[in-house]
Amino acid sequence: KEGVQFGYTIYLHSILENLDASLDPVVAQQIVKGRGGKGAQINLGGLVDYDMKFKLVIQTKLPNPHYKPEIAAQTTLINFMVTESGLEDQLLALVVNKERPDLEEKKAALVKAINDYNIELANLEDRLLQMLNSADPNTILDNIELIDGLELTKKKSVEVAQKVDEAREAEIQINEARNKYRAVAQEASWIYFLLMQLWTIDHMYQYSLQAFTTFFFKAIERAEKPKDPNDVKFRVAALKKTIRITIFRWVNRGTFSRHKLILVAQLVFKLMRKRSPDLKVTFNRSYFDFLLMGPKKLGEDKPPALAWLPDAGWASLNALSELKGFESLVSDVVASPNRFKEWYNKPRPEVLPLPSQGGRK
Repeated sequence: KEGVQFGYTIYLHSILENLDASLDPVVAQQIVKGRGGKGAQINLGGLVDYDMKFKLVIQTKLPNPHYKPEIAAQTTLINFMVTESGLEDQLLALVVNKERPDLEEKKAALVKAINDYNIELANLEDRLLQMLNSADPNTILDNIELIDGLELTKKKSVEVAQKVDEAREAEIQINEARNKYRAVAQEASWIYFLLMQLWTIDHMYQYSLQAFTTFFFKAIERAEKPKDPNDVKFRVAALKKTIRITIFRWVNRGTFSRHKLILVAQLVFKLMRKRSPDLKVTFNRSYFDFLLMGPKKLGEDKPPALAWLPDAGWASLNALSELKGFESLVSDVVASPNRFKEWYNKPRPEVLPLPSQGGRK
């Protein structure tokens, strides 16, 4: 009430999707004109004076909140969540600042210089327009001061424009050098967004960007350095590997045992989709979809010799045979049921080659 009466800014943090009913008059701005010549008032369990300077700021830590339509209509929603490309640019600046501080200093200086040049150019144009606007049309050709000023302004504008072009060319060269480390920033960025999705497994898996950045710097310090300081390719590969294992160990340490395999699988699948050179396998979208969704093909009669195989397994086997590379799998199982039964009953059959020809795992 004091905030409303005296025009303070009230900040509410860590709000969930449902707002307290007492805030409804404030959010809806149910302001009425006071009686007896009083100013604006609002009903907060009783009429109180309403100062128009009053502001209400509501903050939530929910990654994807869903508020009622009336809340969205009555408030201004600002999303401060970082995007993957935005985080990539931030991490690129951090890694370049660590690896090549000279480049980052030049980059910052150039950005400032370009902004200063643009401001100076805009001021010159404004000055030129002001001089023309204030000049007397009848004596404009005889106004020596105006003509000299126009010439000086024109000359200065050309000089500033040239400086802007030179600065932009230098910026391109600096960006080319900085982009050699972009692969490191890309690696760290998608890993962070992978961690951001773990809360769907358990709500306790919440990782702040500040904590992530701390381990990001630790990985940079631990990464192997090349014998040749100019071998950027070796350094980038070492940084990517070290960042990956450092972040994984940090997260894995606080993960429940039942979720560790999910974490590893998510990391490996993401690396496969990114076509990481560290993996000696090719990502196949059809295989990946089959693994996730486990489709089944019904309607095929199971041979009596495969009584040991569950009906669900038989239906999955028929669906798998429709994928490239597994066309003969059903016929192989039917032809050698005992060999496949022995393989099926192994403690970890997935790491062993199939009994069929080719030895596919």
